[in-house]
Amino acid sequence: MGSGASSNAQPGTTSVRQGVELRREYKFVTLGTGGGTAHFKFALVQCDMLKDSTHDQGIATSCLKSINEAMNDSVESADAKHLREELCGCGLDTIVVKLMGTFPKDADLQREGLVTLGSLAYKSDPRKARLMDLGAGQAIVSALEAHQGVEKLLEEGLWAAGNLSAGPEKLKDRFFAMGVAGAILSTITAQRQLANVTKTGLICIGNLSNGSEKRCAALTELGADRAIIQGLESHPEHTDVAAYSLFAAGNLSEGSRERGFMLAELGIVKLLAVALETHQAVRTVQLYGIKLATMLMRGSSRSISMSMVSTNDLGFALAETEMLASVKSAEAVEEAADWAPAEPGKSNTVSNPRWWRAQFDEVDMNRLVRLAKELHSGDKSGVVKWADQAIKELEKDFKKEAQSL
Repeated sequence: MGSGASSNAQPGTTSVRQGVELRREYKFVTLGTGGGTAHFKFALVQCDMLKDSTHDQGIATSCLKSINEAMNDSVESADAKHLREELCGCGLDTIVVKLMGTFPKDADLQREGLVTLGSLAYKSDPRKARLMDLGAGQAIVSALEAHQGVEKLLEEGLWAAGNLSAGPEKLKDRFFAMGVAGAILSTITAQRQLANVTKTGLICIGNLSNGSEKRCAALTELGADRAIIQGLESHPEHTDVAAYSLFAAGNLSEGSRERGFMLAELGIVKLLAVALETHQAVRTVQLYGIKLATMLMRGSSRSISMSMVSTNDLGFALAETEMLASVKSAEAVEEAADWAPAEPGKSNTVSNPRWWRAQFDEVDMNRLVRLAKELHSGDKSGVVKWADQAIKELEKDFKKEAQSL
């Protein structure tokens, strides 16, 4: 044994520490030549080291950091996709969940673990299912609940939750049953001043509310509608918060005239108009805003719903997150399921076209929609198509009112 070895070192500790010390130099060499395969191979070495360091949270955190940096290098390359599979094959997913359960109070380790889970879940339904089987969903919920004051950890936790919640419906239901919705809403409510936390949390809400009336109803009971309003009110200048608030509002209110009305009573129409006016040049804000406006107008006059789909996985850089939601055809919208009727005893204002028309006239929605169509005239299958649908609804309501006079 070398003279520098500690007499009480546990098996594997010395080699692990040496590897950690060499990490910076090794990374400098590999990244200096463009990173790539050598960088990815080093991540596998770090994964092997991690197996020997599950007793030492400091070493484990450092190993996870190196692995995460490799997974964030050229994330869409064939090598990076292969790396994610190889790391799971080496047992990284199992190790991370175990580490997070062993050291629940270590914010640094929890943060790196959340990055790892979100990265491994990226664009792979089979890996998402395996992660859920291993307990990753509960690990995310526990981390969010235990570290409410750590901004970067909360961002990464919500990002990991967003990637898991972009999976198949059965997986979403399992995740929901673990209490993830409550953890997300508690986080964005308590941290309302943090734009990135709000943004990422709203993406999760949009994903979880897509495709399930049961989840939408439960989310509303938990206060998702108020969280959406809070996001728009707290961060009116933040482009991503505006886009994802409107995205979540569209999914939450899909198929339910009552939920649309509840959002309207909370002021969604005025906030929608502010978002469209403030972010005129931003396609995602205009697209999701006009979609929401169209759905609300249709719900006020006839039983038609508009499908707004889940986002894709959230990628690796929070600052560069982009929704990749598809746009349903106008024909498909016409064939969508009926709106649910208002609950017995509720005010019939919810189905009064005049009340709804007054809401949109007050904010001059016709002008905002036409302006969006003009500014985004090149987006024929997105903003232009939905602007045409919104204008059609506005004109239809106008004709109905004129005939009734």
